[in-house]
Amino acid sequence: MDTLENAFEKRSRKLKSYPIKKEETIWEYYQGKENTDEVLIEKAQYLAPLLVGGILGDVDSYIKSLQEKENIKIDYVTSGMLILEMFCLNIHLSYRAASDYLSTEKRNTFIKELYLESREILTKEMRIKDGPETPKFLALCDTIYIQRHEEYQKHEYENLSVEEKYGVKDTFYRAFGEKIADLFDLKVDLAMDNNIQSLFAVAAVSMGLTRRLFTTGSRESDNKDQDEEIDFSKRILCSDGNCIGLINDKGICNVCGMPGGKSSK
Repeated sequence: MDTLENAFEKRSRKLKSYPIKKEETIWEYYQGKENTDEVLIEKAQYLAPLLVGGILGDVDSYIKSLQEKENIKIDYVTSGMLILEMFCLNIHLSYRAASDYLSTEKRNTFIKELYLESREILTKEMRIKDGPETPKFLALCDTIYIQRHEEYQKHEYENLSVEEKYGVKDTFYRAFGEKIADLFDLKVDLAMDNNIQSLFAVAAVSMGLTRRLFTTGSRESDNKDQDEEIDFSKRILCSDGNCIGLINDKGICNVCGMPGGKSSK
């Protein structure tokens, strides 16, 4: 058995217990706190176990579905690579969300800590022992993430209908979906495959969680555009009457993450 397979074989099925603040206390906890490096690192450490727990749960559900519906036998290396693909997608989507609220320097501080903390949790969950396996696994994580981040950066996060998002070629979803199909040697129509669509859609939760961290509690003076003069007559409100967010230059609400909006005039 090779080193990578040995590393993936014995991963834990359930996330270990990590100190996570209850969601209802987060707003109060961060109220009035500036996004200093210390606070950004703390927020990343809060988010990391949530992301990893979601990734492991999504991967288990997807593999179970493949085994039941497609009668595919999946080895530990393949399931481990799926975990890494989901890991890279989640971190990249958090990067995109953080970019809407933080300066480049602060965003990089947050994402670096989120990446390292999430990678450490994955290492523990996959029960990779100290020794030659650890640096190989960490190097594999780094290599795949750099490659995926560069590739995903080329694609907009589509402001499209469900049919368009999954049907149009050369979209963010297609870039991800083709990797999953190749990983399992699946001959599927990505526009119709509900399993891969679900993986992609659930990963987008990381964007919502990240947005929540930067629209909850922290002082407005920490926002990315704090030094820019704001013309309130030109702002675009979210089209959801129950949401107080504004539409950013990508057509996405900065609070709920939904596309579209209406003029404030």
